[in-house]
Amino acid sequence: MFSVGGFDGRDSGSLKAATSARCPSITQRVNGPGSGFPRTLTAIEQVIQRFFIDFTKGILMAFNSFFHHGSGIVMTKGIQVVVAAVAMLFAFGGQLQADVVIATFLSTADNSQVGNPYVDNVSFGDTFKIVVTMDNGGSSLVNQTWVQLDVQSVTFEFNNGAHTTVFGPSFDAFIGGFVTDGAGLLISIPEFESANASVISTNSAQTPSAFFVNTFNDLYQTDFGGYSVGLPDASQVLVASNWTIAPAAAVPEPSTIAVFGIGLCAFVVNVARRRRNAKQQGAMV
Repeated sequence: MFSVGGFDGRDSGSLKAATSARCPSITQRVNGPGSGFPRTLTAIEQVIQRFFIDFTKGILMAFNSFFHHGSGIVMTKGIQVVVAAVAMLFAFGGQLQADVVIATFLSTADNSQVGNPYVDNVSFGDTFKIVVTMDNGGSSLVNQTWVQLDVQSVTFEFNNGAHTTVFGPSFDAFIGGFVTDGAGLLISIPEFESANASVISTNSAQTPSAFFVNTFNDLYQTDFGGYSVGLPDASQVLVASNWTIAPAAAVPEPSTIAVFGIGLCAFVVNVARRRRNAKQQGAMV
C-alpha cells in the first residue's frame, strides 16, 4: 500500500493522525516548550496552515487512487480538495502582506546647514530616502494610524542605494503617529529619533549611529556624529504631503502553487483516463 506518514488515502483520520505525529502544527511549534514566544496564530497563519494540510491531503488522495486503481470518486474528491485549498489561498493571498505598509519620504542631500562632512558614498544633491515599514494589524490604508509599536524598521537610503542602512524599531522618542484620511493619504507625520540606533543592516564602511526625523537637521549620522546627511530644510520631513504610503511589496503570489497543484491533478486525471481507455480496448479485443 502506498502511504506517506501513515496516511493511505482512504480517509481523513489517518492523515490527521499522521500529520499530528510527524509534522507539528504551526501553533505547536510557536507555543511549544522552550519557544519563548507563546502566542496564538494570526488569521493569515491559520489560512496558510489549513492550505498545506488540505493541499497535501488532496494530492495524496488523488495519487493513491491512481497508483492503486482506486475509484474515480476518491480521485475526484482529492482533486476537489486541492482546488478548494488553492481557492482559499487565492482568497486570502492578497492579505498575506496587506497589513504591512511603507511610508516613504524623498528629498536630496544637503549639508549646507549642518557643516558636517557627508557619510561615505553620499554628496550634495544625491537622493535622500526614508522608508518606514509598519503594521498596525489592519488591512486598509483608509483612516488608519500607525504608532511607535507598529513600526518594524526605518531605512535610510542615499545616492540610489549606494549608502543604505536599516534600523530596528528602537526609539528614544516617538511623538504622534502616521495618520491617513478617508482617501488613504497621509495627513500627519510623527517626530521620532534614536540617538543610539539599533542597526539591522548597512552597506556603509562607517558605523551608523543615529537618526532624527524632526527639525534637527543632522537627520542621519554615522561614527557617532562624525559624518551626517541633512536636508535643504529639515522641517520638510514633517510635512505629510512630502510622504507617500502604500502596501509593502507582496510576498510571492500563490499562483505558482496553484498552477503546480492544478497541473498535477490534471496530469493524474489524464493518465488515469488513458489507462482506463487502454483497459477498455483490451477487454474488447
